Amino acid sequence: MDISERIKNIEEEVANSISDLECFLQLLETEVQRFKSNIQGLSRDWNQRSICYGYTSLGSFS
Repeated sequence: MDISERIKNIEEEVANSISDLECFLQLLETEVQRFKSNIQGLSRDWNQRSICYGYTSLGSFS
């Protein structure tokens, strides 16, 4: 294998690695957004329950 073939193979491996990394980062971003959405939903649910039960955020009865 001459040097130009080795360089071409390395370039292909790097391109594949970058593609895999971009795909992984997109999946990670999706999961982070889902996590944020779940946390916001839990926060809304807790605030709604607090209002329904007459409690403030400190837990004292209002």
